[in-house]
Amino acid sequence: MKLSSGLCLFVLLASTGSAFGTYATGTVFPTIVVDNSTGDQSQPHVSGNYASYNVVTLGGANLIGYYSFSPPGNGNVPSAANFIDSLSDVNGSNIVFTRINTTLGASSIFKYVIGGTSTEVAPVAPPAVAMRSNPAIGGNTEIWEDVGVTSDMSSEMVLSTDGITTHRVTNDVFADTNPNVSPTGNVVVWEKCSGTDCDVYAAIAPAWAPQAVANSSANETWPDTNGAQIVFASNAGGVEHVYVTTLGGVATQIPTSTATQDHPAIANNFVAYEGGTVSSHDIYVYDLTSGTTYQITNTPADNELLSDIAVSDTTVRVVWQVSGGATGSDVYATEFTVASAEPPNITDLINVIDSFNLPQGIANSLKAKLTAAQASLAAGDTTAACNEIGAFINEVEAQSDKKLKVPEANQLKTLAQQLQQSLGCP
Repeated sequence: MKLSSGLCLFVLLASTGSAFGTYATGTVFPTIVVDNSTGDQSQPHVSGNYASYNVVTLGGANLIGYYSFSPPGNGNVPSAANFIDSLSDVNGSNIVFTRINTTLGASSIFKYVIGGTSTEVAPVAPPAVAMRSNPAIGGNTEIWEDVGVTSDMSSEMVLSTDGITTHRVTNDVFADTNPNVSPTGNVVVWEKCSGTDCDVYAAIAPAWAPQAVANSSANETWPDTNGAQIVFASNAGGVEHVYVTTLGGVATQIPTSTATQDHPAIANNFVAYEGGTVSSHDIYVYDLTSGTTYQITNTPADNELLSDIAVSDTTVRVVWQVSGGATGSDVYATEFTVASAEPPNITDLINVIDSFNLPQGIANSLKAKLTAAQASLAAGDTTAACNEIGAFINEVEAQSDKKLKVPEANQLKTLAQQLQQSLGCP
């Protein structure tokens, strides 16, 4: 089902980037060479006009590289001989990364403003030595793994919203790892692991109290969030698949034709993931609004991994790592436009309900809640509107696989959640 707002009308942009190298997406989506120079480039992230990634030069230096999509060009975060820089994330023109100082034995989190300088995030007071790594950034929130705050050396989630003070999010014997932050910085997600078994947790500003998102007997990993929805990978049923959910909601599997899916990333209503077999992957993007899957790469000879996705105005950008390419591990991207990246409104939801040709009773009940929310918004009462949309979601979940087909329920729930996010509902 495609909405009247044209959310899934794609217009491909011209390919940009370097001309050398033989790699191509193998699809209609243009190939953008982020960095395929000598050495290895890996673990890319993207936000707005910039991508950041790890660089290991032929000389053995460990740097953070970055790429500008417009105008196209590359740069490196300034470093030094006694620094090992890795594990970056990017939000707008801000890059956070892990910096190991081999002279001091410290592993710290630094923030680099593109075109400016690097500064340490919330420095540890001497004589303590920082033991931090793997940061993520969204808005003013920076979160990282910290093994320096516990006596048992288990990694904990620690964050800062001002770059000076810190807030400890977790305090337990488990390994809390692999954080991500929503673009506005109001939601953080991470893995909580015991041995090889992991669950997905989240925390919301300003209390930052940990809440379980997915903690079944399956192994749940690689969480990401757009602030309203959370995606993650799970081997429930014995095979790795990608799921989408909300705090307190029911997780639903993203439809796909590939045998396995892993490493999801979400931006607005688009989810990027790697799909394929155990040994070979391509990059896919799933539109939660329309239910459409787009195969970004089709390269049987190459293995694409660790994709990330960003939406800026009407431009969608996807980055990924190619392992074992012509020059080792390299980073590539593509971009395309959507006719409208704006969230759905209540009229969109009502139109979708009408398109399903539902029995009159359930259709009227669902639309009554939306009409009430519309009236509340017209009266300036956003709180009441949020409550009415929440009641709509509850009814959709209750009627899933009953008076609503599961795909119908999933589509309505996704649209309503995006509406909640656009209204700032708690």
